[in-house]
Amino acid sequence: MHYTDIAPRLPFWTGIEDLHRRALQPGACVLLGAGPSPGVSNMMARKLADLTGQIESIETSLLLSIGDEYGADSVVHLLESLQRPFKLFRRGRYESASAFSDGARVVFPSLGPRTGYVFPWSDVVYYPKTLGAQTTVGRLSIEPRWVNDLLRALVRAGSAGWLEQQGSLTGARRAVDWLKRILPGGDQFALRVSVQGAGKVAAMSIDGHKQAAVTAASVAVLCRMLAAHEVSEPGVCLPEQIVSVDPFIAALEARGWRAELHA
Repeated sequence: MHYTDIAPRLPFWTGIEDLHRRALQPGACVLLGAGPSPGVSNMMARKLADLTGQIESIETSLLLSIGDEYGADSVVHLLESLQRPFKLFRRGRYESASAFSDGARVVFPSLGPRTGYVFPWSDVVYYPKTLGAQTTVGRLSIEPRWVNDLLRALVRAGSAGWLEQQGSLTGARRAVDWLKRILPGGDQFALRVSVQGAGKVAAMSIDGHKQAAVTAASVAVLCRMLAAHEVSEPGVCLPEQIVSVDPFIAALEARGWRAELHA
């Protein structure tokens, strides 16, 4: 039986080598990441890597809106990420980082410039292995913009861990539900992946409304590929390793999501 996961969290990836060996014996294909990031972002990175040739750095930037629809665990995942340091791979070595630090200007074509803050997206974890990148960074920006300032303040004050210790995650979810009610129409979504290498910089982006819709489109495309044995490499693989990028992007566009190239 083949398998894919929409958005495996970082702790899951620590057992990837053992899972890979177990999948090889029956010939099962385990495809890690079928959502926007990992998933669509990985295929964008693959396309850009093919265009630029030698790869130096890959950066994934995701913009989400507080008024959008998402799974019940999203707030929990966000607060967990705020309170835990993680590792960034820069210039060939790992360094410690904190979520919502190191803000940088990110230009989303339909929205203009936004500040994207470092965030532990799991799609960047294996780019050093799968694409040979020497620097891999994930960034997050949230609409409306003042939410970014609030989250940065929580990180600086160490309040994210306090919220979990006090059992306030339920309260946090209620607060988000309240914000969604007073911020109608706030469901903008954007994803941008940029690659630098061999003196070239290229980027791809996809944007629109309701990130759950692009998630569903990506999952549908990859599951159909698995069912049709168009993707069948045994073992645990990342999308950029075994999925043909042009058919994937074409199938995504057929479902109404256009990936724009900015070379």
